[in-house]
Amino acid sequence: MSTRDAFDAQMSRLALGLRWPPADLTSHFEALKDLPDDHLRLAVNRALQSREVFPTPSELRQDCDTARQNVSTTSGVFAYDPDRRYHCDECRDTGWAENQCDGNQQCGMPSCAVTNYAHHYVKKCDCWETNPVLIRARDQAKRYAVAPAQAKRRRS
Repeated sequence: MSTRDAFDAQMSRLALGLRWPPADLTSHFEALKDLPDDHLRLAVNRALQSREVFPTPSELRQDCDTARQNVSTTSGVFAYDPDRRYHCDECRDTGWAENQCDGNQQCGMPSCAVTNYAHHYVKKCDCWETNPVLIRARDQAKRYAVAPAQAKRRRS
């Protein structure tokens, strides 16, 4: 169930990002109060990414369904769990795991042998190839990338 404070916070996000927000959101709250707060947040995220005009309650419900479906079917590997924040707790879905070197070149840096100081370093996480969050981010980055040959043709 959506609390009024959480609902107001999400609607404020929509009002800042989309055109023509309604002056009174009471009817929106009445129509959406059965949605859990985290599902409403997913719906608002989806609306901000896909809409230009403030959505009706019906449109927000559609956004909620679409967003939940996208999250829960991420390549069949990772099911949505609202209690879990990251797919990989070691790298927090960045692809880079933090490690500590005690100064005896565990990190592989030549300067470490000279200084012999304990320090932190990062390395590519073991989840790099299998983490669905990272795979999706790489796929999205490819969508906007232009191959060098195509970029050269566009300029001429």
